[in-house]
Amino acid sequence: MRNETIAKNGILNAPFLHEMMDTTYNMWRFGWDERNSGKSSANLYAH
Repeated sequence: MRNETIAKNGILNAPFLHEMMDTTYNMWRFGWDERNSGKSSANLYAH
């Protein structure tokens, strides 16, 4: 159980997730998601 908690907290603090959260919030706030079928995606690349 402890390993699952650590993994979950790790992903919840990931920068790409916060960026996607901000982006999707702004899409909703400005009505973009309704005009464009609510679709969004992100490309994740390993550095």
